[in-house]
Amino acid sequence: MKGLILAATILMGLGLNAQTTVFEKQFGDSIKEINCGYLKKSNKLIISSHNKSKKASLLFIDSEQNQSVILNNYEFDGFNFSTAEKAFSIFEAKNNIADRYKYFAIDNITSKEYIKKHVRFPYLNFFTKKFQLELVNSTGNIKVNLLKDDIFCKKRDINSNIEELVKVTKPNIECFANPDKPNESDLAFQKRLIDDNSFEIVTKRILYDISNATCNLYRTQYDLEGKIINNFKYSYSLPSNLVPASTRSKSRIENEMCDFSSSLNYFNNMDVNEYLIDDDTQDVYIFGVTRDSKTLSPKGFYAVKFKKTGEMIWNRVFEIDDKKGFNNDRYLIEATIEINEYLNDNLLAFSIDGGTDDRYNNLFVIDKQTGNLVDKASKETHREGLKGALSFRRTSIFESSRLLKNRYGNVNVLLAMSFNKKINDFITQNNLKAEVHYDAILSKKGIWLLESDNKTYFKVTLFRE
Repeated sequence: MKGLILAATILMGLGLNAQTTVFEKQFGDSIKEINCGYLKKSNKLIISSHNKSKKASLLFIDSEQNQSVILNNYEFDGFNFSTAEKAFSIFEAKNNIADRYKYFAIDNITSKEYIKKHVRFPYLNFFTKKFQLELVNSTGNIKVNLLKDDIFCKKRDINSNIEELVKVTKPNIECFANPDKPNESDLAFQKRLIDDNSFEIVTKRILYDISNATCNLYRTQYDLEGKIINNFKYSYSLPSNLVPASTRSKSRIENEMCDFSSSLNYFNNMDVNEYLIDDDTQDVYIFGVTRDSKTLSPKGFYAVKFKKTGEMIWNRVFEIDDKKGFNNDRYLIEATIEINEYLNDNLLAFSIDGGTDDRYNNLFVIDKQTGNLVDKASKETHREGLKGALSFRRTSIFESSRLLKNRYGNVNVLLAMSFNKKINDFITQNNLKAEVHYDAILSKKGIWLLESDNKTYFKVTLFRE
């Protein structure tokens, strides 16, 4: 859960002066583990509570503090929600690896006939309230070669457990390959569920000439019968002294990446930038890191805003002055650039996090309407191991940068403390004798601050307007 927070002066102007504890539980026999998720479109926190017998509950909490139990006294290890937010799955794990799944429609969670187990590992959030979906080739392999393979959408009906194989019309070759030299092209792509009735294949191409580098992002959209319903292209160029840099791609982390040419390196075209689609306006933001075209030293980042149809609204390039950190990161292998909407319709927040071995964090607030820089900060963190991470049997899966003595958190929390005095005071005011871990979720309704010592308690505080 990456993100950014605004400058304190802006927050005061917005009237962020309320904080409320919306959830708090003590660990004991009745609760041994708590895990969280967040639904961005619905602005709801999801919390699962497990007892010592692995029985668990799953509940929603909205920004008005309303709570609703989704499941109660079920045995499961974890959960995933559909990107469309109309359905969810729970899973059991073997050796800490997700194994068997049950699927539920949120509007029909009491129907036992709706629950089906699926042994094969699915795309985690690529399902609707009716179908579990996979993109496969003619042999049923999820490793699809866009150039050589026919593409099929395999739909497993969650009610009947019957599978149907639907042929998918291929994207135009321009979307993923050089028509003159297709075999030398980068064939990586990302699948993305749009809503309960449609999905898209997202691809990128980078074109270089003497004067500049042009980056194209393509969205080929389909109905669930595999027919193309929309094609969108987003194109922009960097200044002649800059070239795009690959970083740790969010699409690689959150989605099943499909790169199947033996010539592909660890990084591919999907890693050259990131994108954010506004759930309300459907505007598209594309952003990435820049290098100097001659020295290849990291220079800064760029952000471009488009209408859904592909018309560019603004294009901005920002320099970063961090010679010991960002500007000195020659490889950027573990660097992560993130964007998030924050608190209202007018502001965006960016972070560039140096990764496991680098301490730098460069933070920015951008005006969403103009692309102008509103505020910035630079902070160092101290990495001290993955405390509580990578396990379904822990009370926390928070990231573990040391913020202060006995206080740990991720870049979201670091930024909240840097730019928001109320959150900074909330975290720093006590002289803690034991380790406490924090995480933060950003939304247009406020900031959810998650807190736990991984031993005795779990707490969620909502800071809102």
